Amino acid sequence: MRSKVYIHYGCGLMAPEEWLNFDVSPTLGVYCSHTLGHLSLHDFRAALRNTFKILKPGGIFRCVLPDLEHSAREYIKTLDSGDMLASIEFLEKSTMLGVTNRPKGLKDFIRSFWGNSYHLWIWDTKSLTEELENAGFREIRNCSFNGCEDKMFQFVEERRRFENAVAIESKK
Repeated sequence: MRSKVYIHYGCGLMAPEEWLNFDVSPTLGVYCSHTLGHLSLHDFRAALRNTFKILKPGGIFRCVLPDLEHSAREYIKTLDSGDMLASIEFLEKSTMLGVTNRPKGLKDFIRSFWGNSYHLWIWDTKSLTEELENAGFREIRNCSFNGCEDKMFQFVEERRRFENAVAIESKK
């Protein structure tokens, strides 16, 4: 019998047996990697509030997301170098905010709606920290791959997900 329960949402193929794993659903948990950016701002805030609710006092929430600041700085560098397609790189590849083609037909619409592979919102460290504070989280800090005092997080973290990302740990 486990004394602690660990929930991982947006797990994709990283679904270790030691965790309760959820993906492609509006479920909530204490570890989240590259998932919250696929939510609308309203749904993102609801997810933070609900995550806060399910944690016990002192519970840890680790969140890793693509870094808007990094992407924006890279965009400016690319633009300044004279690349005429800098905006396409920024929207389509760097931030996944751009939509190249609108879904045509019912099958494409359903795949687009349920697949939700595009980002709806992108965060930087300052704005994510503010949102976490507004949801009630404290002891908010930047974190690194496998840098948590609770070693259970090592089962779900992937080094590459921390590259060019906002990675924040907070507590209830």
